[in-house]
Amino acid sequence: MNDDQVLRCPFCPAKSVRVIEIDVDGWVVTCGACGSIGPTARDAQEAIRRWNVPLNLVAQHALTTSAVEVKRGVSTAHEIQ
Repeated sequence: MNDDQVLRCPFCPAKSVRVIEIDVDGWVVTCGACGSIGPTARDAQEAIRRWNVPLNLVAQHALTTSAVEVKRGVSTAHEIQ
């Protein structure tokens, strides 16, 4: 992934994200679908980096949660049988 590649919205399945200047030296990434707004940064590249970090954390959490749920499901299935 390039540093300037904006990842999809971590809060909805939309890929309609964009980088906008909100003030002098103020940039954010926003989602056109759900309205999420990323952290403010001094330049576009930093806004993109800050936006991309939560997506990575959300993805890691989702993978961990899924693995735990699968283990619980298997355990429950064995208990029922």
